[in-house]
Amino acid sequence: MNEAQAVPTFTFKLRHLRFGNALWFDVWENGLHYQVTVGDTSHRHSEDWMTGLTDEQYRRDVVGRENLISLFNTSAPSKELVDAFNAWRGQLHAELLDRVCSQPDRYGVIEQDDPIRKPYPVVHAASYEIGIGWVRT
Repeated sequence: MNEAQAVPTFTFKLRHLRFGNALWFDVWENGLHYQVTVGDTSHRHSEDWMTGLTDEQYRRDVVGRENLISLFNTSAPSKELVDAFNAWRGQLHAELLDRVCSQPDRYGVIEQDDPIRKPYPVVHAASYEIGIGWVRT
């Protein structure tokens, strides 16, 4: 198998940075480092201070970004990256839930309907187009 046919290997790490209603992650793809952003729901608590946006811009650029993943330059990542990212977050959530549930003396009993049991949402690749907004690919 030559290098052009190599299957990408991804490693992800949360940067512990939330900015612009998105979480930022470091990505290493076969040793190459770059960043991706994932639109989250934090805007639901910040709508009041986003006064510089019209309602249309807010819906298009902020609400429309929820659960979308893009490269730092706002272009869309590859399908392979998105699939690997969703698998990584699924595993991360399962490990977190196992850790919390295994320590009822520390965290209490986690009921079946507790929101912490809800897995992280699946993200979809998107790019940003000026005047149009976030476009899923």
